[in-house]
Parts: sequence; structure tokens; C-alpha cells
Amino acid sequence: MKKLLLITVMLLLLVVGGIGAYYFMAPDLNAAVQVSQDKPSAKDPAKQPEIGVMKPVETTADMLEQLSYERTQNPDTIGWLKIPNTEINNTVLQSYNNVYYLRLSERKEQDVFGCYFADYTCSFGTREELSPNTIIYGHSDLKDNPDGRRFSQLLRFTQEEFAKNNPYIYFSTMQDQMVWQIFAVFYTDTDMNYIKSDLNEQELTGLVEEAKRKSIYHYDVPVDSKDKLLSLSTCTVKYGDRKDQRFVVMAKLMPADYVQVDTASLTVNPNPEQPSFN
Repeated sequence: MKKLLLITVMLLLLVVGGIGAYYFMAPDLNAAVQVSQDKPSAKDPAKQPEIGVMKPVETTADMLEQLSYERTQNPDTIGWLKIPNTEINNTVLQSYNNVYYLRLSERKEQDVFGCYFADYTCSFGTREELSPNTIIYGHSDLKDNPDGRRFSQLLRFTQEEFAKNNPYIYFSTMQDQMVWQIFAVFYTDTDMNYIKSDLNEQELTGLVEEAKRKSIYHYDVPVDSKDKLLSLSTCTVKYGDRKDQRFVVMAKLMPADYVQVDTASLTVNPNPEQPSFN
């Protein structure tokens, strides 16, 4: 009996000692979490935010550095798009069709908001190598919320003060840094053929005239048949839940030595041409 009692006591001492040893040697879980948070990682927002950008792009040097890096992460990267005073400041992708990147992020991960992607028919490189019309697509939140994600923020151009204070779009490639001056902001239906990239001079002139008729502003920006265009397109709910309505911001490529102005010269169009919805 005494022997059994002694064995029991020894077992109890071992268990208590083991528990004490565990609590003494085990790491502080809160401290471990803090160390994990402090330790840089591949998902460190300062290096690689959810939208796939290492750091905010403010200068041309930033853009070239970022664009070079992003091309190593995804070879489908063809350029960088930035619109001042919005969160539109990211890479543009291009695939072999206009469906591939509909619901994929810059890292080819599933994302309901997708990424910014160029029409598969567009050509890129230097400004001379660009297609007559460069088309870039992006999703909106289908609420026409100018503070929403991705191209929802194009709707900020429906605000006259914003449009006046933001006359340019910056879309560049590794080969050329480019400034585009906005000349039309409009709602349309999908029957309007603004998503054709390889326009001849007559088609380009016709497209520009139609865009200006539809524009909610009259911009004092001349556009001729030899200019190159940039068309940013997203969905809208301006006319209810129709699937064939779009919001478009259109700009023309400026010369490399162009001196930018601070504000756009524009007036509100009292009677913009409405979508036909044929």
C-alpha cells in the first residue's frame, strides 16, 4: 500500500513539474503574434498590397520601377494606369481575349472586381506602336458610387469640379511615358463601336464626333484624325439594370514635350446625346 502511494505521489510530481516546465518554456502567444506582425513578409502591405502593388506610384521613376517589378510577377503586364485624385493607380494586363481577366486579379487570383485589362486587339510599346484606339476595361460596383472600387471611381468625372481639376489620364508603357488629355465623358450603349482598336482616320473622326455629342461636358480639346485615343470603359446603372449600358472616359495622346495645364477648359453640355438601346 505504501509502495502504491509512493508511486502515485511521484507521478503527480512529474505531471505538475511537466505542466510548470511547459508554461515556463512555452512562448507567449500574444508576443508571438506581435513578432509575426512585425516581421516583414511577402504579404507586407508596404511591399505587396492586396491590389498587387509594391508601393504607391507618385513619380515616373516609381512607375518604371513598379512596372518592371510587376512584369516579373505577371508577364501579361503591358502598362501602368494612373488617374490623379482617385485610387486608380495600377498595372494594366492583356490576355488573348477579353474574358480571361474578367474575374482575375493582377496575380491571377479570383477577384470579383478583376483588374484593369486592355482589349486583346490593342498593340503596345512606344507611342508610335500604339493602336489608334487603346481600350482599357475595369469593373465598377454597379452602384455608380464614385468612391467604390476599381473603375467605379471613373464616375467622379460626372462631378463638374472634379472634371475641371483633373484634365489628364496617365497611361504609360515600359517604352514610353504618356500623358492623355480628356476630351469626352459619357454614357452610352454597347452598340457604340468605341471598343474598336484599329481605326482608320475616317472611323476615328466619326468616333470622336459621336463621343463629343454624348459627352456630359463640352471640352475645349481639339482632336483630329491622326491623334491616338485612350478609352476607359466600365459598367453603369445609370439607366437601371440593363446589361448594355456603359460609362466611358475618352482622352487623346499628347506630344512628348507637351506642357500640362492645371485645369480643363469645359462647360456642361445641356443636351448630351442619349443612348439609343436598340
